[in-house]
Amino acid sequence: MGVIFSLFPGLTFAGLAAIAFIGNGAYAGASFFRVQRIGLAVFAALLGFIALLLLVIAVAGRTADTSVAARFREGIDYVYGFVLKVAVFMYLFIWYRATWPRYRFDQLMRIGWKVMLPIALGVLMLTASWGDRFMNPALNSAAATMNTGMAPVATPWFFYALAGAALISALFVITRRTRCIPRWR
Repeated sequence: MGVIFSLFPGLTFAGLAAIAFIGNGAYAGASFFRVQRIGLAVFAALLGFIALLLLVIAVAGRTADTSVAARFREGIDYVYGFVLKVAVFMYLFIWYRATWPRYRFDQLMRIGWKVMLPIALGVLMLTASWGDRFMNPALNSAAATMNTGMAPVATPWFFYALAGAALISALFVITRRTRCIPRWR
């Protein structure tokens, strides 16, 4: 698996170089695109050189017995993986932006105050109560009982969650009564 993944950066650049060379043929009939043809040919040659370099590094990193070549190849794999993830998320963001309509400012404010803030406060309260109840070593270890001779006092985590739910309900009721859209519209 590692050998094939190491070839991906070089093969990606080779594919881009092939696309650039094929695109350079589209300018064949027009003499007034000479600068563009030369620029695209130089860019395609540069992409082909980078592809060749990356393929040589991938093969040499696998076959050489030096750790420098292997570490260099591994670094290229990490950078390629990062760039690939960034490209995928950029594509998804652009796709989402082109597909869904924009929110108006009042709609964003309504979503922020009535949906996102109560959800965030609820998650915060649940995380705090969960962490206090189950992640506190003083409350869960038998060593705390043996060292002091007394049972540890348990924090009422259920009441934290109940208080968080009450706070979220109060915020929802308060914001429900107010208008998010101005009256002059």
